[in-house]
Amino acid sequence: MPVLKCLLALCLLNQIMSAQSEENAHRLFKRQSRGSGLKITELSPWTLPRKNVKQGDINKVERFRLQAPGITVEVASLDLIITSIKVPNQNKTMSDIILGFDDIAGYLESPSFSGAFVSLSPKGMQSENKTPRNWRATKLDDALVFSLLQGKKVLLNARFSLSKDELRVEMKGIVSEPTFLSIGLKNYFNLAGYETGLSGIEGHIVQINGNEISEKNRGSTKYVALDGHELDFRVPQSVEEVIYKDSLKYGRDFIVERSISEFDRFVGRVSHADSRRFLEVYSNQPVLHFDLLGETDAEGKESTPMEKNGGFVVKMATLLDDKEISSVNPGQIYSQTLVYKFGVDQF
Repeated sequence: MPVLKCLLALCLLNQIMSAQSEENAHRLFKRQSRGSGLKITELSPWTLPRKNVKQGDINKVERFRLQAPGITVEVASLDLIITSIKVPNQNKTMSDIILGFDDIAGYLESPSFSGAFVSLSPKGMQSENKTPRNWRATKLDDALVFSLLQGKKVLLNARFSLSKDELRVEMKGIVSEPTFLSIGLKNYFNLAGYETGLSGIEGHIVQINGNEISEKNRGSTKYVALDGHELDFRVPQSVEEVIYKDSLKYGRDFIVERSISEFDRFVGRVSHADSRRFLEVYSNQPVLHFDLLGETDAEGKESTPMEKNGGFVVKMATLLDDKEISSVNPGQIYSQTLVYKFGVDQF
């Protein structure tokens, strides 16, 4: 795609996002103004090694800190990696609840660990492998916008905004030919604090608003009803009770609803008993992927060992068995909203 066309497309996509943002203000689920109390600080950049610079990317990995009352988020332009989220517990003590690394080397050595997974095929959506991509960042007064040209036929924007208790990510995309498209933002959470590992995870309670669950059989994936299933999280369950079950040996997809919602519907909730922190997930996407950290020899932040099952993933996705929902045509706009809402249980 010529450079001029890319620039024009980016301008158009930004205008579309702005118009739809105004429309969102009149929706049923009203929220606080994105700019309310928000402070955005540019941090020292990372340098992407030459071998990791893909065509059209730049080697400067920009990093930003977003601060609002009671919450601090750090994000990098490399794969949209959220490197830190700090929120308070019941005693107002702030802790970092995101597993990760201290520098760029850790993320490059483990590219599938976190960040944006942009899938242009059902097979790609089911793979945990990805090539790191460096998005271009634009700092606005009330948000950060990241842009990426993927596969020469898909142009994406991701807008990060922060309010008192929630991180909101809005993703938009346009295509030049009919394309399967799924974007999953992967992060490993531990609401007890990233350093607590498995002992912290065992104190978590999980609720997922899903009616169907994925099952793998001889390399293929199908969805089955959750009624009677031991991973039916519609009734909240303790992670400690299910963590070692065979049914949770690999990540599962939970179908919330077989549609793209006009509103941000409730997808799931995870809470931690001791700290009383909770995370609620809202999205317009049909599928939530839930998983736990697998076996790894990697060391995390401040040389903290990464323990198996020491973090959990809640990642949105599209439907594998519905082409109408999972495909985008020229003239259509791919639209995904993802909201992480944080708080402290008062009981």
